[in-house]
Amino acid sequence: MSEENNEIVDRNETESEKPQQYYVEGYFDTAFSMPAETEQTHSYRIKASSALPAFPPHDYQNPDGERIKPFRSILLFVMGLVVVLFLTMLVRLVLKYDFEITRENGSIHIMIKQRYLEDDLADETRPVQTDFDGIVDSGGTGTDPSPGTHYWNGNAFELAGIPADGMMLSYQKVYKKCIDSMVSVYVADKDSQKAGSGVIMSSDGYIITNNHLIESSVNIVVFTSEGEEYQAAVVGQDNVSDLAVLKINATRLKPAEFGNSDYAEIGDSVLAIGNPLNKTLSMTDGIISAVNRNMSFNGYYMTLIQTNADINEGNSGGALINRFGQVIGITNMKIVSVNNTIEGMGFAIPMKEAKPIIEELMAHGYVKGRPSLGIIVEDIPAVASVFYRVPTGVLIVSLYENSDAYDQGLLPGDIIVAANGVKIDNQDALFAIQNSLSVDDTIILDVFRVNQYYSVPVTLMDASSFD
Repeated sequence: MSEENNEIVDRNETESEKPQQYYVEGYFDTAFSMPAETEQTHSYRIKASSALPAFPPHDYQNPDGERIKPFRSILLFVMGLVVVLFLTMLVRLVLKYDFEITRENGSIHIMIKQRYLEDDLADETRPVQTDFDGIVDSGGTGTDPSPGTHYWNGNAFELAGIPADGMMLSYQKVYKKCIDSMVSVYVADKDSQKAGSGVIMSSDGYIITNNHLIESSVNIVVFTSEGEEYQAAVVGQDNVSDLAVLKINATRLKPAEFGNSDYAEIGDSVLAIGNPLNKTLSMTDGIISAVNRNMSFNGYYMTLIQTNADINEGNSGGALINRFGQVIGITNMKIVSVNNTIEGMGFAIPMKEAKPIIEELMAHGYVKGRPSLGIIVEDIPAVASVFYRVPTGVLIVSLYENSDAYDQGLLPGDIIVAANGVKIDNQDALFAIQNSLSVDDTIILDVFRVNQYYSVPVTLMDASSFD
């Protein structure tokens, strides 16, 4: 028994004296030997053989030893980018729109409301208005004329062409020619006070200005370039073109010379005269950056002149003047940036477009004959359509209660998807069909409400009914 134990011990001692075998993980046809007591202090390089591939060793997750193809990497990157963009749009959608579901009289109403955040207003095109320091004096001279009784013959409001000699004036001569035809307009209403500009168009006190400046006004005071103060009354106003006509009780005023804006070309030198920031009348210069710039006003398109002449707060209602001293446009609006990062983009209503509107305001106090549905709408972005599972179209935000659309039962929250059989994707498409028709025409609206579609005939009304 002891001999067997001794033999076992001798065998164990003999085995322990043999160097231990170490194999590369995953491969068992080649090995190297290393004494156990030195395995922590020595390293050995494995030589390539016909049975063992060169370094690196076996990869369990890629058993065929293939490299990932570049196309697959690109595909993964693109997919990741798409996911990030989708999540970004989703977050913006949630921040920009409110989704509201209400139940009324057994029916469910879906309402998508847009949130007007400060960031959304950063690049918004909107009329420039301003408060001014001081209180507008309620004094002044003059009486209040009634609208619609002050039309004059067309010869009194001609648009002049380019002078025969084609001689341009210096900036100083343009200023001296035009300054006495410009006025400062100060407006007070129940909530605020504003300052703007105006252009004299007749010697007996008719003045062109912007409607957004004087709408809802309680008191309007006009100052001439010589500092004379007059109480003003509104003769007519139009919220579509943003034009208005005022009347002061004055005589022997100097009317401006109005030029035909059709002759204006990109690159022409122009000057703007107005009442910026409640200061005295001043002049700035620039060029015409673009003509025939289309912009939408309350569902109607106006063709504007774009200029890089400085048009600051208070310039609204002032004049855009060519180098012949002719008023070719009424400065109207500016791209306003909350962060004041957008400059050099001002707009003016061309006199060729303004003339018939002004004559309508003089004759009636408003512009007749514009067809309107009597509704306020907003576009539904494609992302919102997918997120809220509603069709693309335009969302009815509100309706005028005296409109036929209201009488036909349309409601805020309804989505207009087609008009007269034409698919509607945005406001422009809807208003293009509306404006191609006439007052008293009928337009067929396809409307989506609570997972059902309806066809609703609506009679177009005169837009002046909703002012």
